[in-house]
Amino acid sequence: MKIPITSLILVVAILTGCATNSSFQHGGIPKEKYIAGGGFEYVFEAPSDGTLYIVEKNTKRIIESKPMKEKEKVSSQISDSSKFAASFENLYGMPTSEAQIRLYFIPDMHD
Repeated sequence: MKIPITSLILVVAILTGCATNSSFQHGGIPKEKYIAGGGFEYVFEAPSDGTLYIVEKNTKRIIESKPMKEKEKVSSQISDSSKFAASFENLYGMPTSEAQIRLYFIPDMHD
C-alpha cells in the first residue's frame, strides 16, 4: 500500500502539534487554567519547576517567558509610573490603561 508523502507529513504535523501545544490556546497564549496572576506590579513564587509567561491579553502577545525553578521568586514594581507608561506605549503600541497583563505558569510536568 502506497501512502502519499503529503498524507504522512500531515499526520506527523497533527500528532506533534497536539503533543507540544496542549498547554496553549489557538491564539498562542497559555490556557486559562494556567493563570497565576496579573497586573503590571506582581510578586510570584513558582510552585514547581516550569515556565512563567507574561502576556498582554488583548493582543494575545507574550511579553516575556521565564523558565523557573520551584520556589524561585520574580517580581515587578514600578517606581516611575509616567516613565513606565511612555516606555510601554512606545514598545507595545498601546497605553497602559488599555493593557491587560496576565501571568500564566505552566509546570514542567503538566496535563
